[in-house]
Amino acid sequence: MHSVLPALVNHPAALGVIPLGGANDLARNWGIPLDLREALGVLRRGQPRAADVIATDSGSYIAGAGGVGFDVAVIEQAQLWRRRWKGISPFFLAVPLEFLRYRFPWISIQAQDWQYSGPAWQVLFTKIRRYAMVIRITSTVKMDDGLMGICVVPSTPKLRLLARFPLIPFLGFQSLLAVRFAKASSLTIESSPPLPFHGDGDVIGRTPMSLRVLPRALKVMMPAASHHP
Repeated sequence: MHSVLPALVNHPAALGVIPLGGANDLARNWGIPLDLREALGVLRRGQPRAADVIATDSGSYIAGAGGVGFDVAVIEQAQLWRRRWKGISPFFLAVPLEFLRYRFPWISIQAQDWQYSGPAWQVLFTKIRRYAMVIRITSTVKMDDGLMGICVVPSTPKLRLLARFPLIPFLGFQSLLAVRFAKASSLTIESSPPLPFHGDGDVIGRTPMSLRVLPRALKVMMPAASHHP
């Protein structure tokens, strides 16, 4: 995805998605079938729809979700294991390991009239409602409204978080106490220490990082009958 986004942003050509990845978050959120034949049918008979993308000052783009914190630690560990074990299982195995050894960084976000400063488990910037296959980030984000959703999970004692962990697949991040949500068209994030930053599951840079939404900058082939918010 990240290898082709720079060529397609603000270009008349449309992006066609064949869901052969791990979680296939973009396909799931854009209503693209996970069945290979049906996905190929979308390329032939679908309709292009304009979607926002998030641009970073590192020169990369995010079509779905990106951020810093616990999930990046999981991604980096899983990528090491995927050299020997393919598929999505390395990600599930990395979750308990990183949970035990995670240390809270200090994160500062300045987003127009909204800001956050403090230790955090996770910070996400998103143009999709769900990621990691089923986990709901927020229910209010739209693919073409010119705004990115911001989700901050402040530091929480591990035992308390563990007690609520089973609720996340059903209720999303909203099930966690003190989670904060906001929207913005641009922002700057800093951290101590500097942290790796991921976009759509790939590490694309380190903090500090500036982000801005490019409204309707990407055309995506979607099912002809698709009605996405």
